[in-house]
Amino acid sequence: MTRRILSAVLAATVIAFSPVAPAEQLSSAFKPESVFAKFDYMHLEDSTPMEYFELELGEWRPIQAQRIRRGVTNAWHFYEMMPGTRRDSDEPYDYITVSIFPAYENVSNPAGTEAIFDVYPGIDLQEMYDRADAARSFVRSDLWKVAAVVAPDAGTKPLGEYLLLSFLDGEAPGDEEVQAWMDTAAPRIQQGELAGATLLVLANPEDEARPYTLVSIQYADALSGLLKADNNGLNSARSVYKSQVWRLIDSIDESEIEGE
Repeated sequence: MTRRILSAVLAATVIAFSPVAPAEQLSSAFKPESVFAKFDYMHLEDSTPMEYFELELGEWRPIQAQRIRRGVTNAWHFYEMMPGTRRDSDEPYDYITVSIFPAYENVSNPAGTEAIFDVYPGIDLQEMYDRADAARSFVRSDLWKVAAVVAPDAGTKPLGEYLLLSFLDGEAPGDEEVQAWMDTAAPRIQQGELAGATLLVLANPEDEARPYTLVSIQYADALSGLLKADNNGLNSARSVYKSQVWRLIDSIDESEIEGE
């Protein structure tokens, strides 16, 4: 299974450190422009997981790779929700694809659609979309701005097979709150309990309001590394709207494309 860090996520505030460095010695490695992550939530109704995997990993994966080659995205990730971890009243979803964009305008870049014809010249788009609809139900999307990342280094590395996502409410966090979040995550990563952490702020249009506004993500190579969802060092006035555990099925990033 391919397991790589969200390479494009490094275009946010990233803390890089040696495994033995004390938290107070951590230094900011990157403070570049904004990066966005688009979550697409999918639900299976009449199809089986294998039928859906054939669609996502067989037909659509080459398109995701081509979008990276075109510079539309930096990475694509495919997750499943772990059974028994859904703790919310949202529309049900079972699988999630995550696309990482190097800039906001790339989210609607026509080159994303053009990549389909690069891979499948002359294909009937409507027929392709109909096959996708038959294999899974599209529930909705969320667009997130990457606020911060804490990881063992600033390179492309495996970030963890399991993710604990804590969806929280409240306004976008300020610099002090983001720093407190990083200071909370760093020791757990240094001690090997976590593989990394990411903080995302909701960037949906105003007409797509959600009962949550940010998500704190903890990554680990084993479920035992993930603690019960809490505020993860964020303002204690925030409440956890929902928490979920995802498992990484597959991913593609720039390093894989460059190595072809």
